[in-house]
Amino acid sequence: SAYLAALTDHANNAGLQLGDQHKPTGAIQQIENAKHDIQQCDGILSSIQEQLSHAKKRIKEAAQNVLTRQQEGVLAKTSVDELSRQRKRIRIALLKENGYGAILDLKKASVDDISGIEGIGWQGACEIKRASDEIIRTVEKTTTIRLDSGKQYECCTELLKAIYFQERSKDLRKDLRASSAFRKEMNPAMLSSIPATRTGLAWYFTPEQIKAKALQSMKQLLDDSEKYRQITLETGDKFFAITDISQQEIWRDYERNAAYYYSVLEQLGAGNMDRPGDMTGGL
Repeated sequence: SAYLAALTDHANNAGLQLGDQHKPTGAIQQIENAKHDIQQCDGILSSIQEQLSHAKKRIKEAAQNVLTRQQEGVLAKTSVDELSRQRKRIRIALLKENGYGAILDLKKASVDDISGIEGIGWQGACEIKRASDEIIRTVEKTTTIRLDSGKQYECCTELLKAIYFQERSKDLRKDLRASSAFRKEMNPAMLSSIPATRTGLAWYFTPEQIKAKALQSMKQLLDDSEKYRQITLETGDKFFAITDISQQEIWRDYERNAAYYYSVLEQLGAGNMDRPGDMTGGL
């Protein structure tokens, strides 16, 4: 340590800046900035990739939300009078008097809620729930997904957007594969440029061959990081172009390509479809 300190003093007295020899001004900061940009790009592309990996799951979840809403719509229109078809002894009038006019009301109610009605009791409440559950199961089996541009419910809009994203992201998936391959090609330059971050005597005593390679790799790293940044920006633009679509635009696209939307749902097994017979074509 004393020897190196003395050598440094001697070099400084001679006007020799050991850490600056043959190295571009601000080299260390340039490398750090490049690595920071690369990490940011990695995070952005990873986030996009995660969205793509969940695209099919998002469609299925959105389809289930639409199906649930349509099932509840049917149950809301199904009067508790239907219970008398299965259980003659059920006191329909008492249910209606206490706010249970539709099967949906009974679906949301517990046995305790129903048994609290004077004149029904626990056993009667259990019988009512069993009868209503049979109707609910029938509705769940027979209700199909039907998208209607005249009824632009939020859950239906989300389903259309999920399908649109799945289809339009095909080019995006290719771009991500290409960017991933390019990112791997950058690793050698990142490793070889590490010696260029050395300072003082550490850099001074670095063999000239390693110095030359480090500086060459540094230039390559800076060029690659800028290219990677551009790739990320372009990929991000494509991603937002297919996600930032308005309700009006998505329903217009559905009206033009309804057959395709239904075909995606059928392929994914996302629920029973009520596809009009004259629908043909694709997105």
